[in-house]
Amino acid sequence: MNDMLLRKEAVTFAEILRSNGYNTGYIGKLHVNGKERPGWNPERDFGFTDNRYMYNRRHWKVITATPEGAQFKREATIREAGSIHFTTDFLTNQTIDFIRHQPDIPFCCMLSLPDPHGPNQVRAPYDTLCSHLSFQQPATALKDTTDLPCWSYGGNLPDDQMEDMAAYFGMIKCIDDNVGKILAVLWETNLLEKTIIIFTSDHGDMCGEHGLINKGVPLEASAKVPFIISFPAGGIHNSHTDHVMSLVDFTPSLLGYCGIRTEQAFDGRDLSALWKGEQPEGNYKDIIFMRSTTPLMESDWDESATAGRYRWLSVVTPQYKLTYSENEEDVPWLTDLAKDSGELVNCYGMPGYHAIVKELASELVNYGKSYNDIRIYYPHLRKELERVTGCKVL
Repeated sequence: MNDMLLRKEAVTFAEILRSNGYNTGYIGKLHVNGKERPGWNPERDFGFTDNRYMYNRRHWKVITATPEGAQFKREATIREAGSIHFTTDFLTNQTIDFIRHQPDIPFCCMLSLPDPHGPNQVRAPYDTLCSHLSFQQPATALKDTTDLPCWSYGGNLPDDQMEDMAAYFGMIKCIDDNVGKILAVLWETNLLEKTIIIFTSDHGDMCGEHGLINKGVPLEASAKVPFIISFPAGGIHNSHTDHVMSLVDFTPSLLGYCGIRTEQAFDGRDLSALWKGEQPEGNYKDIIFMRSTTPLMESDWDESATAGRYRWLSVVTPQYKLTYSENEEDVPWLTDLAKDSGELVNCYGMPGYHAIVKELASELVNYGKSYNDIRIYYPHLRKELERVTGCKVL
């Protein structure tokens, strides 16, 4: 959620890597340092020794280096940015500089690019690469919204509210090319074979799916993110997993993958075995939980496009997704992802799915009790969970 501050007692993966001899650097958007906008080079380094080009939030498109440090040029045009000052290029160039000046010790560099993100603007030549294509509203935007939960649709978007998809894909192509530059430098410096490269994101973008823009809903286009690992020295090639993993699993999994032991407790699981193409040991459940980030108090809502959406809670497996809402008028929703990739059919009350609903609802109750998620105690939601599980929530 915008404006949130990471708890001071929270230990990041970078802090643990740094304590194990890694040189750490962070370049790009941070988004967990409260209300700072943009908040360059914060006093708290979050475990990253080099945080000169770390900033908290905002999506301005032009950056310049000054004697006082990096600054966004808010009034500058994209045309002025070129391949030096456009945000994606600028941050990538700082990453390359960081890599080139590393001593002969392990290092961890996190590049957090703010794009693709609104406003959908990108420098030349990427601004016209996809302009010849015709983009239509997704089919899901035209669905019948009768009796649907309020989080699942936005309606038929007027043309002036649809995102500029040509520019959106231009931003993606710009990112692709800049990732290629980083890989080329790792190859040139003989680091590529022994470097773990992870490509992921914090959220997706609805881009008109289900009549919605931006993020903040449990639908796949918003909640499902890419996760790609390249580690030539690791010996795993062309491996693919259909298991589910949550962002809370990232830190223990990364440390496990790097062979770093720590006494630090984590809410997430070490799923590094999945990263190696193996099965996790122990009492492993292929399940994750998601919840909305909308603040509990309306007074805490910010200006974002997702601020006023109802709060929801989801439990997800590779095949199923069960979502409950705080809105008493919303029906619970079960998607069979194997049969319904568009998430248009509610299987919650269908014959043949009762056992699945009971199992997933029970897992949701256990999660809510373990982590004190107050959403399971909303009266109408608690009543429904008790009905389908046959167990008391309180």
